[in-house]
Amino acid sequence: MKLMLCVAALAPTVFFLLGFLFLVWPVRKNKTLRYLMLLLAVIASYKTLFFLVFGGSVMAPDLPAWLQLWYGILQNTYFFMLGLAVTLGPILWIGRRVAKARILSTGAFMSIIAVLGAVLGVTAGLNAVAAPKVDTYRLTAPKFAQMPEGYRIVQLSDLHMGINITPQMIKQIVQMTNAQKPDLVVITGDLADGMPEKLRSDVSLLADLKAKDGVYIINGNHEYYASASAWEEVWGDYGLNLLNNKNVILKRDGVPFLAVAGLADKQAIKVGSEAPNLAKALKGIPSDLPIVLLEHRPENFKTNASKVDLMLSGHTHGGMVWGLDYLVAFLNGGYVSGLYHEGTSSLIVSRGTYLWGGFLARLGTTGEIGVITFSQPKNSKDQESNLGEER
Repeated sequence: MKLMLCVAALAPTVFFLLGFLFLVWPVRKNKTLRYLMLLLAVIASYKTLFFLVFGGSVMAPDLPAWLQLWYGILQNTYFFMLGLAVTLGPILWIGRRVAKARILSTGAFMSIIAVLGAVLGVTAGLNAVAAPKVDTYRLTAPKFAQMPEGYRIVQLSDLHMGINITPQMIKQIVQMTNAQKPDLVVITGDLADGMPEKLRSDVSLLADLKAKDGVYIINGNHEYYASASAWEEVWGDYGLNLLNNKNVILKRDGVPFLAVAGLADKQAIKVGSEAPNLAKALKGIPSDLPIVLLEHRPENFKTNASKVDLMLSGHTHGGMVWGLDYLVAFLNGGYVSGLYHEGTSSLIVSRGTYLWGGFLARLGTTGEIGVITFSQPKNSKDQESNLGEER
């Protein structure tokens, strides 16, 4: 927690100084543009302070949805401008030295960067609040053969319900999920940003999710930023069954066919809650049953692979912005989105259904509702892979 607070305190100043160096300082003749760049650098870099003073916290923003969106667009514009200046500025400088001529004035260069940054910033902001895409996966591993043919799990993740996610957006997710006719719905963490007393009415909309075998969830890191214990008293009121280091055995006509287990998030350790415990989560599961494990972060897949048949995760938001996905993958064990295999075990990392209000940007990626279908191998390719495919 102390490290997080230090990073939260230092990061805005680092971003501001970078902006001053690459966006403000080079503009010397056009004072109007220079002051606009300085204002943008302050507003975008110190967003966390703005939230603390005027609207909750950066982890649980409490500002009108329209204001959060436009603030997010301003922040996106600044970051894209900064990225363009850092990468293209040195190229322009080298070009001038090689050509021994003033190829492009600094003012013109900064104006081009401002326009490009604004276009990318607006696009990324609007994509962040756009309806998610339905992605399908078909799994054919032998251990899933005992499951009902065509059994369907719908995975939601990182809903981040809060001020920036409107009730209409939640209702749309429920409708899109129910349209898939799921046998089981799972939500792999970060359902809400904030406290139950403010968001209970939003969460109540999830009670309309329909699945034969129910809806199972786990806590993500954001539940612990607010109060996981407070949320744990609420989930069950709306048919959301929390698997916090626990499992459930699903049956058809009294015959077990699947175990679903869930882990607490490691953020629990920092706030004094129960730590993730895989042994406890898997306790009592018969050895012949296939196991689906819900774990918010994908980083432990290699460790868990020998003990489970399928792991479902989120947390990464699919990297959010093209190029940033490499950093996100590095921070999450090499996993960022989609289907992965380790031995006979598989991992699906959701890109997230929506996004956290603190960084509303998607560029080169979309939100996701994952539909996972289990079926018998249909051809020699399936027999050889014994795993499955992403479509």
